Amino acid sequence: MNFFTPKYLIKRHSGFALVEVLVAVIVLAIGLLGLAGLHASGLRDNHGAFVRTQATYAVNDLADRMRANRAAATAGAYEVVAAPAAPTFDCIANFTGTTTVGLCNPTEMATADLVAWYTFLGNAIPGGNATIACLPVGCGANAIHTITVTWTGNQSVGNAALGAQTVVTSFSP
Repeated sequence: MNFFTPKYLIKRHSGFALVEVLVAVIVLAIGLLGLAGLHASGLRDNHGAFVRTQATYAVNDLADRMRANRAAATAGAYEVVAAPAAPTFDCIANFTGTTTVGLCNPTEMATADLVAWYTFLGNAIPGGNATIACLPVGCGANAIHTITVTWTGNQSVGNAALGAQTVVTSFSP
């Protein structure tokens, strides 16, 4: 027995059309581009946070050095706007070339601290600069010391407002 089915009742089975595949590929590509952009933004922001952490660490390190050498801090030996020249004496390894043999005086120690600190700052913070000031000018026993570290932050088309970044700490040694 032969059954006859009218043409309008026969469903046509067909696969995906080429246009449907193309739309799916485009949607997937846009999603992957968005994900790549999000990843790049996260890396940039993570690096910015790392540099800020290094700047904060550097400020706290110098504040600790100044507290340990209070005599030089209150005398204004740490009050600088740029890195001092490398000293001819050694206050770290063998104390050669110091005023008193085998001993650094507070001013020599302050110079050695600043040279080591500015070296760290230059290595840890790209484009970093620092100033150390105290009020009243000339320092003194109850002076407030302010350490300011600045650097150029992440600059991109969407981040143009982030020019100079700053970490500032004020304290009394």
